[in-house]
Amino acid sequence: MTRDGNSKTVRTKAGTTSRFDWLRFSAITLALIVAGNTADAQTDPITFFGVEVPGDNFVWCIDRGGSMSGEGLYDDLRAELTDTLLQLDGSNEFGLVMINGSALVTFPLQPALPSTVTSAIMAIDSIPPAILTDTVPTVNTAAWLIESSGLPASIVLVGDGELTTFPYAPPYAVIDQILSVIPAGIPIHTYCLTLDPFACDFYEALSLATGGIALTPPPIQNTILRGDSNGDGVVNIADPIYSLAYKFIPGSPAPPCADAADADDNGALEVTDAVVVFSALFTDGFLPPPGTTCGPDTTIDLLDCAFQNCP
Repeated sequence: MTRDGNSKTVRTKAGTTSRFDWLRFSAITLALIVAGNTADAQTDPITFFGVEVPGDNFVWCIDRGGSMSGEGLYDDLRAELTDTLLQLDGSNEFGLVMINGSALVTFPLQPALPSTVTSAIMAIDSIPPAILTDTVPTVNTAAWLIESSGLPASIVLVGDGELTTFPYAPPYAVIDQILSVIPAGIPIHTYCLTLDPFACDFYEALSLATGGIALTPPPIQNTILRGDSNGDGVVNIADPIYSLAYKFIPGSPAPPCADAADADDNGALEVTDAVVVFSALFTDGFLPPPGTTCGPDTTIDLLDCAFQNCP
C-alpha cells in the first residue's frame, strides 16, 4: 500500500483544530448530507481495505499503540476507516473503541448520520499514540456497547497484531479471557495491518473462536526490478533522483511501483532507498533480492506495484 510522500499532515495541539481540518470536515459533512438525501438505505456491502465486512452494524476497535505509528500504519488505517465510515448511512449503526494506553476512547453505537460520522472522523484524526495498549478491555468494552444497544452487531478489531495484556498472558489464555466475558453470538472480525507475517496469528485465532472472519487479504507477491523507481525497466542514476524528487519536491509523481522503489526492502519509501541505489551503482553496495534482475519480492510488506517494466 503506497502512501503519498507529498501529502502534508497538519498537526495541531490537543484541543485545537486547524483551518485545514475545518475545511476537510465541512467537505465530509456536505458529502454525507448529499449521500443521505440520495439514498434510502444501504444496499452496497461495506468494504474495509477492499474486503467486504459482513453485517450492518459495527463497533471498530482501533489500536493506537506506538507500534502503529511505524511505517505509516496508523495513517493507512485512519484513511481507510474514514473511507469506510463514509460508506455508511442512517440504516447502519456504528461505534468506536480506541485503545490509547490505559484509557479507552469510546463512541456508543449510534446511527451513521452526517454529524456522528464527522465527530468520529475527528476523533480518529486527533487521538495521540500511546506507548502501551491492552487488547482485552478494549474488546470487552466493544462487546458491552453492543450488548447495551440491543442490536445485532459485529466487532472489527484493527491493529498490527501485537498482543498486549497486563499482566502478560499467552494468546490462548487471552482468547479464553475474552470468550468468558463477551456474550455468545458477537463475532469478532479482525484486520491485521502489519509488516510481520507472524503477527496475525492471534487475530486469526480470535476470529475463528468467535465466529468472525480474518479480513486481511493474503499478501500479494509483486514481480519487481529492485531500485527501479521511475519504472523504465533499468536501474541507473535517474532512479535515486526520481525517489528524492518524490520525497522532497511537491508535485513530483509517485513511483509507479512502490515495491520496486523500496530499494532497501524495509517496507517504506525513505531517503535510504536512494542511498542504497547510489551505493549499488558507484561503490560495492548491493540491492536486496531480486537484485538487478526482475523477480518476486519475497518480503511481505504493505507496498503495492501499479506498474513494473519487467519483461
